[in-house]
Amino acid sequence: MRIFWTYFFLEWKKSIKILAKSILGLILLIILLILGVAAVSYGLLQSQTFNRVQVAVIIPEEEELVKQAAGFAAAMESVESVCQLHYLSEEQAWQKLREGSIDAIIQIPEHFYEDVYTGVNTPAALYLPLASSLNTKVFSELLGQAVSLLQNAEAGVYAVLEVARQQEAKLNKGELGDYMARKYALELLKRDRAFEKEILSATGQLPAEEYYFVTALLVTLLTGGLLFGFLYQPQNRAVEQKLSMYGLNKRKLAIVKILTMTMVIWMLSLTIYLSSCLILSLVNQHWLTLRPGALIGLGLVSFAISAYFHLLFSLGGRTIQSVVMILGANLLMILCCGLLLPTAYFPEWLEQAGRILPLTYWNDYVQSMIFRGSAAKQGMIVLAEALLTAGLGAFTYEKIH
Repeated sequence: MRIFWTYFFLEWKKSIKILAKSILGLILLIILLILGVAAVSYGLLQSQTFNRVQVAVIIPEEEELVKQAAGFAAAMESVESVCQLHYLSEEQAWQKLREGSIDAIIQIPEHFYEDVYTGVNTPAALYLPLASSLNTKVFSELLGQAVSLLQNAEAGVYAVLEVARQQEAKLNKGELGDYMARKYALELLKRDRAFEKEILSATGQLPAEEYYFVTALLVTLLTGGLLFGFLYQPQNRAVEQKLSMYGLNKRKLAIVKILTMTMVIWMLSLTIYLSSCLILSLVNQHWLTLRPGALIGLGLVSFAISAYFHLLFSLGGRTIQSVVMILGANLLMILCCGLLLPTAYFPEWLEQAGRILPLTYWNDYVQSMIFRGSAAKQGMIVLAEALLTAGLGAFTYEKIH
């Protein structure tokens, strides 16, 4: 056992020296990694973004009340999020529709307000291009649903007026119509109370600053693993063959390498976590607090990441091949697991792929451990995954090396 721990100490000491010498290159690599994945993530986000529909509204000059109502509707948050209204003349609207700068036209007929007031159902016209985009079709459906709601409300008002006609009412038909219109308008303004407010965030239960702190931590640890290639260089085989004469077989050597990487990655994670807590407390930011349990929990994540590195280094054989393999695997996991851009913005197939990758479990565990203080369930999953990966890595190292 003495030889085992002596060899472990020497490898750990060598790792610390290499990490210190390579710190600037590591920082540059992390920056390039973040920029590369961010560019891909931004492209995926843009492909999934719902662009607001540009709608031309044609309102006759004499319809002042209709213009006021349209302006009120356009200021609603629910309307602003879907479309942008442009008040144009009929000639301008059709010209812009042909040019493609306008996606749809809503034309209000003359005497529209008077017809509505007197009970004549004069419809407004919606014009769409033959080759409409998906966003325009969604707008058309939403507009149809809004019209349906108005028609239901209108039917309710007419029903009340019909009952009032058949029965004696204290108000005449005109006064009763005004009264019902006011009551409906007041209820319309309170429509938000009919729904429960629940804000759904793409970053889940965490605010953006907490989400991206975990992202920065894990990206740094994943990038730092590229420095451990020296543990698997071909020239080390002579030393390992010599150690095998003293009882250190391939499996024990694999354990030494995993423990060496675990200790270095754990130290790196503690440095980032503790320094971040200190800096944020000095600038009076308290969203990141020191949790003693997190200090131990980061050791478990470090072990899981080290087992992952060992498996890929063992599969890669030569150091250069291993580094390329790990860099590609890191990029794939960071992208698919939503570290830089939450998976809620991604296509469903990419989101499904990210759920089975180990980085998803590490991310969930670190988030729960640092910001919620309870991560027993996630910790058991990470531990089981780490032990399985470590076993596969030890078996692979024994067979290949």
